Amino acid sequence: MMRAYIQRNKPKEAIFLYRLMLKNNLIVDNYTYPLMVQACAFRLVEFEGREFHDHVIKMGFDSDVYVQNTLVNMYAVCGNVRDARKLFDESPVTDLVSWNSILAGYVKIGNVEEAKMIYDQMPKRNTIASNSMIVLLGRCGRVSEALQLFREIDEKDLVSWTALISCYEQNGLYEEALKLFGEMCSNGPAPDEVVMVSVLSACSHLYVVKTGELAHGL
Repeated sequence: MMRAYIQRNKPKEAIFLYRLMLKNNLIVDNYTYPLMVQACAFRLVEFEGREFHDHVIKMGFDSDVYVQNTLVNMYAVCGNVRDARKLFDESPVTDLVSWNSILAGYVKIGNVEEAKMIYDQMPKRNTIASNSMIVLLGRCGRVSEALQLFREIDEKDLVSWTALISCYEQNGLYEEALKLFGEMCSNGPAPDEVVMVSVLSACSHLYVVKTGELAHGL
């Protein structure tokens, strides 16, 4: 029921069920706390997240990698990358989710150097991590680095293409954005509404009505 509420964007109801569990002296486990921490992340309420963190420690689940990952993500999503990093560094076991979570935290606050350090230290990089870095580099105007990362991705997905197209558009490289969009339509995944925003913006800046009409058709 908790998971169902969270999946339907009703985190408050999930937390209410947790309190009901405690009231009825039901035993919680390492599957319960990730749901509760996730509920706090959805609501961006770090205070409640800290309360659940205390519960995690008291119940002895602080060494569980699944629980730790959701805590790292919660602090990162709430903008508290310092505590997220502290938790990450102290984790006895880390996996790909752990690395992606702390990387996402640095991307969120726009810290390029720390994000690059984490990215370079990752034991195994995946497309999600590379996409996050492209988004960050684009925001900071480091277009050539973003392009290099894009080229290094073996399995480019829709987010990869969208991230670089948006990077070009954000930095005034409108012709490059439209050229890459053409490559995407020929060789990549089908476009969605997110990438179309960047494409239409590029068309507007270049005053290319014909291309804009084609984008409108899509």
